[in-house]
Amino acid sequence: MVWDAGTSKLTIINDLLGAAGYWSLWCDGGGQYRVEPYVLPAERPLAWEFAAGEYAIHQPGWEREQDLASVPNRFVVVGQGDDEEPALSAVAVNEDPDSRFSFQARGRWITRTETGVEGTQDVLNALAQRRLTDAMSPVAKLAVTHAIVPLNPNDVIEFRGRGHTARATIQRMRFDLRYDAQCRAEWREL
Repeated sequence: MVWDAGTSKLTIINDLLGAAGYWSLWCDGGGQYRVEPYVLPAERPLAWEFAAGEYAIHQPGWEREQDLASVPNRFVVVGQGDDEEPALSAVAVNEDPDSRFSFQARGRWITRTETGVEGTQDVLNALAQRRLTDAMSPVAKLAVTHAIVPLNPNDVIEFRGRGHTARATIQRMRFDLRYDAQCRAEWREL
């Protein structure tokens, strides 16, 4: 793999980790840098349960947003070629008749493409399938304010509130260090 002059070391590290099937470099709540293999959301352990009621630690005024129209059923990953070798490519498709996002269900292809990826054919195939699997998850985001608890980005939580139940991954968390601070979180439903 090659990078342009001036590319940050963090970008290079994260590109290498991504090509090897790992998460980007990240810090946990204790400030430790972490490098771990990527795990599908369905295979991650449950880190926390948020439930409405008398002992709820989240505020009742949460929001949910979902975009179903742009969910792809085909993902194309194109590598980098040169003067001697053409670029490698990989395609992952959803033709599952039971899936509401499949070609059969929609009658057309909705394609996303990622270009400039470096790696072997096996790496591109795995990346295309991973990107399609991630993108086919209905993009539903929850914005919730809750008490500060020991959670990390990409942890899986379960949420039950106002008749809505969902498992989600933590995408963002923001809070300050005041004595009465609350965490403003964005979660992605699974």
